[in-house]
Amino acid sequence: MIILKRICLSLAALLLVSSLSAQKPLEGTWLVGKNNTKVKTYQKGDEWFGKVIETDNPKMKIGTDILLDFKMIDGEWLGQMYAVRFGKKINAKIEPSKDVLLIHVTKGLMSKKIKWIRFKEDDV
Repeated sequence: MIILKRICLSLAALLLVSSLSAQKPLEGTWLVGKNNTKVKTYQKGDEWFGKVIETDNPKMKIGTDILLDFKMIDGEWLGQMYAVRFGKKINAKIEPSKDVLLIHVTKGLMSKKIKWIRFKEDDV
């Protein structure tokens, strides 16, 4: 009986730890596009944002939020992405995985998938 309790407690602790780490899949620094751009995501309340922290793109300013108001809604990360090229916000959905953010943007009938890769200090 005691062994069974210990196994159950161990499983419960393991599930708790894994669920806590799964709650922040958008967190990190991400490599974006071709101009050595890095975006750092951060949480404000229950929403997620992404701020440009480094770039060689002359049209993009450091400090600009390009991910805006992302929330988990019905099992999907929904929000907006600032399209620097057009100077407009576009509806977007993020599909996070361990080291990739796949961002689906839609504007009218147009849609595009953008892949961001997690930046690791070891990559420098």
